[in-house]
Amino acid sequence: MTAAAHARFSITRTGLDAWLKEAYPDIRLTSEDCSGTPVDVCAHIDLRPEAEGGAMAVDIVVRYGEDSPAVVDFSAYDV
Repeated sequence: MTAAAHARFSITRTGLDAWLKEAYPDIRLTSEDCSGTPVDVCAHIDLRPEAEGGAMAVDIVVRYGEDSPAVVDFSAYDV
């Protein structure tokens, strides 16, 4: 896979829930199958049909801070 786009951003838990509900209403973040660096929850989404711009899959990785917003790594792939 090649990454078409990658972003890291901070967001409140409420804001994260609202963004996910709007952008990916069927997604469920889970602690299962998260690989790589320590994370709290993650998700992989196969996009059918592909997204505008050609992304075919999305990975979302979230780390929650104790007293700070969540840090989200978002990657979209075209292959």
